[in-house]
Amino acid sequence: MQFVLSARFESDFAALPAAHRRMFRECMRAFSAGCDEWVANGPSPHPWPANQRIHRLTNSAIWSMTWHYRRPGGRATFEFATVDDEVLVRWRRIGGHEISDDE
Repeated sequence: MQFVLSARFESDFAALPAAHRRMFRECMRAFSAGCDEWVANGPSPHPWPANQRIHRLTNSAIWSMTWHYRRPGGRATFEFATVDDEVLVRWRRIGGHEISDDE
């Protein structure tokens, strides 16, 4: 799975504590495998790692994942896009629970 980053995501990511950036990177292997399965088999059954609580935001094409549960919690939002017939993930925001308010 290919990933692209929005400018807002890059700014948010740079502002995270180093430990949170590391935790997010560590969950990417399982997330990427779930994305590959989602692209290959469709959205059902849900291929996502249970501990990432991945779900689509209500009435939106934007998805949310939780990558850290203790305060401050860690969330990231993303969407699927197609470029040259290839599905990719565009990361939109990363930070605490407040990022969902902007979506």
